[in-house]
Amino acid sequence: MFERLNTGGVKLEKQEIRNCLYQSKFNSLLNELSQNKIFRSAFGLPEYSEEEKTSGAQAALPVYEKMEDVENILRFFALRHSEHYTRGMNGFLDLYMTRAMTFNECDINHLRELFTGTIETAYSVYGEHLFKPYDTNIEAWKAKAQRAYFDAVMVSFSTLLGSKEQLISSKAEILEATKEMFITSMEGAFTGRGNTKGDIQRRIGLLTEMLQNIIKP
Repeated sequence: MFERLNTGGVKLEKQEIRNCLYQSKFNSLLNELSQNKIFRSAFGLPEYSEEEKTSGAQAALPVYEKMEDVENILRFFALRHSEHYTRGMNGFLDLYMTRAMTFNECDINHLRELFTGTIETAYSVYGEHLFKPYDTNIEAWKAKAQRAYFDAVMVSFSTLLGSKEQLISSKAEILEATKEMFITSMEGAFTGRGNTKGDIQRRIGLLTEMLQNIIKP
């Protein structure tokens, strides 16, 4: 009913609607994790402060107005189950939010630790280049993070947290292998040009395989 009523006045973005429709512990977690210092820095967002709750300054930025930061974190949790991808990205995220309404406190704590552990490990490897694609035209890392590449990095690293120390100690090799992956892959493979189930699984799979080949015994 809420979605049907959202036809006049200021049109709400998809994540704004989810934030209203799917109130739950998980929804609160998404908003909490959007304050993560590494996450905000990687996407060029201001560091969180208590003042932003009341100042309204942050709301003027499009990324906050559309809740794109929160949606990116939702994409991470949902795309860890990309084998169930259906109904397009928005439909898939809606389905995950529906399922997440049943998550208990133990589930929420696990997901909080998973996100935090994953982004900290990925930052330890990529540093200032975190979530920023390698531009083969100028032979340098791009200045801005890209959400489809964020998906691939976060999901692949989350599956390999048991090898955290190996990943970090292999930083230099991973950086070079990542560059090579962008050079040899089809243009747009990691930047979301394709958004089908196959496209999503392909870019996650390529990055995961690259990491596994580096850290294997």
